[in-house]
Amino acid sequence: EINPRIFLNKTFILTSANRTVTEVQFRKNEMKKQIIERGGSVVEDINQVPLDAEAYLISDTHYRTHKYLAA
Repeated sequence: EINPRIFLNKTFILTSANRTVTEVQFRKNEMKKQIIERGGSVVEDINQVPLDAEAYLISDTHYRTHKYLAA
């Protein structure tokens, strides 16, 4: 059974490429919904992460973007 508050006190940054064809669909909105429903928070930028937060980057691949490299 999944802990209903498994992401409590955790912050996530989600990033993905705008690709039309991939092996696995990366659905940011669905992932964001799942994180929030389980007590986590989602921010758009590394600068929005509280200093004392446990933060994670979730990405569909590696990048050379500011968001990816800063995380």
